Amino acid sequence: MPTPFKALLFILSLLILSFSITAQEKSFDIETLINTIPFDDVIENDEITADQLHKLLSKNAHKNDTIWRLDKHNKSTIIFHSPHEKWILKTYPMSKNKQLLLVNTQLGNHGQTQSFIFYIYNRKENSLSKEMQRNAYIPDITENDFLSKAHKFTEKDQGNVVLSMNDDGTISASPMQWMSEKWKNKEPEYTIKLKWVKNHFIKIKEKI
Repeated sequence: MPTPFKALLFILSLLILSFSITAQEKSFDIETLINTIPFDDVIENDEITADQLHKLLSKNAHKNDTIWRLDKHNKSTIIFHSPHEKWILKTYPMSKNKQLLLVNTQLGNHGQTQSFIFYIYNRKENSLSKEMQRNAYIPDITENDFLSKAHKFTEKDQGNVVLSMNDDGTISASPMQWMSEKWKNKEPEYTIKLKWVKNHFIKIKEKI
């Protein structure tokens, strides 16, 4: 049997490991990722270069001579825009020393068209891989999720759900109501927002 002293050493070693992992997560900075991973692997846009993005993130951002403007920059988020386009780069902590990088693009004056691209950044290997299955992180959402039991559609009548990225890293979901006859006499009864918890987004549903 282990002595009390050995048991104490074992517990202390676990605490030190836990603190080390926590410190690594806290020390992560998205700018480090941008600086070490080939820029074209993250931003698939010919209109902005790696050099231009680095200038946006620098202290001389106000001297920027391009159409791009920096909206937000912290350890987990970079948001920048042009007159008709907006980009959100957001990282979310995962287990096993990894980060999920979500690249969101919004086109139009009000972000009418949005796309979501997911990458897994392995900090230990300093590698970035594109994740093709976004449903591994985002739960299924149907139009009936926005309605009470008495007003739900039949399964065959359910249509698409629209996802919209928020600056705080959450994702809002909404039914496709525009020009939809089946929604003519219905209104959503719930709001749905996706929030990152551990290794995936969870669905938060609230009554309107």
